Amino acid sequence: MRTWRNESECVVRWTFNRGNDLLTCQIHRQANGGFRLSIVPYSPKGMSAVQNFGSIFSALQRHAAIAAELRQAGWTVVAYSETPQTPTTQSLPDAIAA
Repeated sequence: MRTWRNESECVVRWTFNRGNDLLTCQIHRQANGGFRLSIVPYSPKGMSAVQNFGSIFSALQRHAAIAAELRQAGWTVVAYSETPQTPTTQSLPDAIAA
């Protein structure tokens, strides 16, 4: 069985901080050729969001718009892509097994 991690490749990942809150806005290339943008909060009060795009250009435009909105709301970028400070994500099967 293929897991989510095997089916996608991270294109860009930015982690934002505001106060004690962290969230990550990331784009993954999907096995089907599309791109998935997701916002992953690292707090119980946060809501995740996912959008699918047919092109990397559209996904990157949306990522830039979200990043601008977050900065206007007081969020600061604290890590880019695969820097050591970026919180890691797990596939759902891996998270359940842990």
